[in-house]
Amino acid sequence: MQLEIHGRAQIQFRYLAKSDQKRVHSALAELTAAEPGLLFQNGNLESLRAGLTTKKMYAYRVSSELGLILSLEGDKCTVEDILNYDRILRAVS
Repeated sequence: MQLEIHGRAQIQFRYLAKSDQKRVHSALAELTAAEPGLLFQNGNLESLRAGLTTKKMYAYRVSSELGLILSLEGDKCTVEDILNYDRILRAVS
């Protein structure tokens, strides 16, 4: 799968602790190696409600505290942001 990381996510990544950066790197490697149709099978990917965008957005759990906001189109995955996973869930509920 092709992976693109938006500027906002890159900025957030720089402010993470080294241990969290390693977790994000591991998650990005998983996403890159994954077949698009199999992403939903590991249980780390959750669909988010549509808001101000027409893109289909997803939350990918990196750890108990971190999550990635993703958009998927075919075999292209875009990392939109890196956030506290609880914050992601509060924002969409």
